[in-house]
Amino acid sequence: MMSSIRRIYQCDLRCAMSLWRRCLQLNHLCWNLLNIVVLLLLYHLWSWLWLPYLGLNLLTCLMWPLLLRLNVEL
Repeated sequence: MMSSIRRIYQCDLRCAMSLWRRCLQLNHLCWNLLNIVVLLLLYHLWSWLWLPYLGLNLLTCLMWPLLLRLNVEL
């Protein structure tokens, strides 16, 4: 009796853990897709916000943390 209860508990625990892992993977995928969309948007706006007197793009400062985060996560 105890072994069957233990087996049921272990099965439930395994199912819960696999569901949790799938949820985390989906969340990770959503964040990566969001990062890619933001990077593409910033890249598209790049030419419009060019600051020639500084010699750099205003959005470059915003893009680097996203690029670094995306590279670390991938």
